Amino acid sequence: MTFLRRASILISAVVLLAASGCGDSEALRITSVEPASGTYEGGDVVTIHGSGFQAEGAKGVKVYFGGRSAKVLRFEGNDELKVESPPGKNGDVVDILIVFDDARRHTYPKAFTYTNPAAGFGVNALTNGETPPADEAAPSDEAAPSDEAAPADKTQAAPPATTP
Repeated sequence: MTFLRRASILISAVVLLAASGCGDSEALRITSVEPASGTYEGGDVVTIHGSGFQAEGAKGVKVYFGGRSAKVLRFEGNDELKVESPPGKNGDVVDILIVFDDARRHTYPKAFTYTNPAAGFGVNALTNGETPPADEAAPSDEAAPSDEAAPADKTQAAPPATTP
């Protein structure tokens, strides 16, 4: 085979591969995660923003937060994926990895921070006007103390008069 013939075949093969979709029409990537933090207990709905999520049709996907499997809720187009965060360790900052059935995968480094929403919420926070989490709020049948002075009881008898 001559050099020109081999070069022609090679160029034709490259053109066919490109036309058949072997290249990414829209590259798989994650651009942001919302919210970027959630409770260490898990269960937060997290939206992963990006592109290429459903390139060439919807596929199965698995999502991992620092190695822990998240529950996939649904795709919202080619650029959003909603998941439920798995439990994690308070204070951990973890990568998010998405893996598709067609072997495409993408890691978003240091994407999610596990927090304890009740941590640091004490007397100082209350005096600064912060609202406690729902599970720490005072029961509704208890009246909160008032800053106003109680009105004087007008039914009280006057002190006895002193005699000279």
